[in-house]
Amino acid sequence: VVSEEGKGSVFTIEADFSLPVSLESLRPAREPAAPATARPLAVLLAEDNPVNQKLALALLGKLGHQVTLVENGLQAVEAFAPGRYDLILIDMMLPGQDGLHAIARIRDMESAFPNPEHRATPIIALTAHTMQGDHEQLPVPGVDGHVAKPIRFEALKLAIETAVKERPNVSGAMQ
Repeated sequence: VVSEEGKGSVFTIEADFSLPVSLESLRPAREPAAPATARPLAVLLAEDNPVNQKLALALLGKLGHQVTLVENGLQAVEAFAPGRYDLILIDMMLPGQDGLHAIARIRDMESAFPNPEHRATPIIALTAHTMQGDHEQLPVPGVDGHVAKPIRFEALKLAIETAVKERPNVSGAMQ
């Protein structure tokens, strides 16, 4: 650094940009594919944020799932029918009708359905509450799991596997 009062400063930086390793070793490792035992699921995704929509759609696609996207709680309730979806991913802070109310309405619809095989569709809450311990403290009745935003592949995959495993009556359940 060379600096003169009233004239300014000159900054000089020297850096070595040569690569001591091959370019091949710098390529990102492939994320593991869905386990061979995983079956494609019909997923209802309720998310209003376009960036979060793209991310969730990409990750669910990577897992091989078929996704129906809705942008608010009312649309989630309208799209739902017992037995139609194997899994629901729902943002808690949706416009119109939030995730809590949509989940309650979906659970009411399921309880009125006479066929027990189509009850209790696994629901995973998507939440921006990322402080450690938030997930354990979120009192969300009717929810089978939580995934913090921004969504991470491994966290989503684990939440789906856990939620589906706990609901053996799911039509496309992972065995």
